[in-house]
Order: sequence, then structure tokens, then C-alpha cells
Amino acid sequence: MQTTAAYKTSFQILKNGFKHKNAQVVLNANENKLAYTLGNSKIGEDTLIFNMGSAHTCPSAKLGLCDMAHKSLGGNGKCYALKAEYFYPQSLPFRTLQKVQWENWTAAEIADQMFAVIFRSRKFKTPIRFVRFNEAGDFYTFSCVMKAGKVAGYVAELCKRAGLPVVKFYTYTHRSDLFKGIGGAALLSSTPSNFTINGSNFKAHNEFRVLEISRDVRDAKDSTGKKVNKYTCLDDCSKCSLCKVHGKEGITIIQSRH
Repeated sequence: MQTTAAYKTSFQILKNGFKHKNAQVVLNANENKLAYTLGNSKIGEDTLIFNMGSAHTCPSAKLGLCDMAHKSLGGNGKCYALKAEYFYPQSLPFRTLQKVQWENWTAAEIADQMFAVIFRSRKFKTPIRFVRFNEAGDFYTFSCVMKAGKVAGYVAELCKRAGLPVVKFYTYTHRSDLFKGIGGAALLSSTPSNFTINGSNFKAHNEFRVLEISRDVRDAKDSTGKKVNKYTCLDDCSKCSLCKVHGKEGITIIQSRH
């Protein structure tokens, strides 16, 4: 799990490729311990967050699948994750380290470190109940989806052995190309029951749709044009679990964009 050299090399490439104004910042952290953050009052303080990469390396943005991407990539430039990497000096190096850990550690190694944090959180005022993948970035490949599922499965098993409630994993993705057809259905069915994938404007386990505020949510349809069993996003994940679980048919969560 030695990641120092890989981290420095990866960050140097990222720095040179994007000429980031905060690229001179060096993260003062132990590269061999899981780089994670805990949720805030909106996401929920009971949530551990781990990114597979940064917004600067987001595959959905580069593939033209995310409407929030930088305007140079055809988006509307409203990506909050990308803005954070420009305005907060520590953000890009930290997420770059997370990318290196994701690429260099096995699913079991990541799960072991996540569970250690989860186990310690029993003493927190708010114990960890959820893990969110990718507050920034997205799945790079099919393998990333499968690896994320393995991490969730390993953590579930560790929770059961320790007599703890099973922690639920969830994420949002614009990678509609990974979930098409029979292959996409098989990919979703291979994930453990404690891992929920919310497709952004397409159906994965669930579908998360963003509508302009002038649209009537009551008349909303899913990405196939069919009327759906809809739930309105509260814009406060600490008070809602709709995106964190899925049933047999899944649900559609509607958010009005201001």
C-alpha cells in the first residue's frame, strides 16, 4: 500500500496538464491511510465520503455525459466539485491522493480501512451509517463499478462479523454508457444489496432527474418517457435516504433546478 511515489507522479501530471492555480500545494497527509472526509449538515454527518478521482479527471465530463461540466467541455460550468478544486487549495491534491489510493489499493484494503473508521465512529456523536462514492468524479470503467461493489460487500461482511448494522453505500453517476443493455443490467445485478447506484437522468438502480424549476414535477416522466413513481428531492441528504436504498423496480427522484 505504498502510494507516495504514485501520488507525487500522478499529481505532477495533473498539475502540468491543467495548470491548476493551486497546484503548488502539497498535501500534508499520510498517503498510506485512507483519505476520506465526513459529510456536513447537508450530506449528513453520518456519511463517509471517498472519491475515485477529482473533478479535473472526471470521465463523464470528458465524455460529454455531464451537463454540469466545464463550458469548454460542453457543460454549463456549474460543477460544484470543480469549483471547489479551484477555490480551496487542499481540495485537488486531496482528491488526487484518493485517486491514487483507488487505483493502487485492492478492494479488500480499501474496505479494511473504511471499516476501521466505521468501527471507531461508534464513539462519535453521529456514527457512520453511509458511505458515498464520488462527491467529485465518476466511474472510470466497468471495473470501477465492480470494485466499488466489492468494497461495499466486504464492508457489509465486516459489519456483520462485528455485530454492527450494515453500512449502506451509494453514488450518483452520469456514466449512462456503462449501464446500457444486457451488460449494464448484469453489472447492476452483480452489486451487493447495500450498494445503490443512482443514474443521473437515466435509470440505474434508481434515477435522479434534475428539472428546470418551471417544469411541473407532477407530470415528470423518466428517461424512457414513461410516467414514474416519483419522489421530490428535499435538497437535504441528512433528512432523506431515498438515494441510499433501492427496491426491485427502483425509484425516480426529482430535483427542481433553481
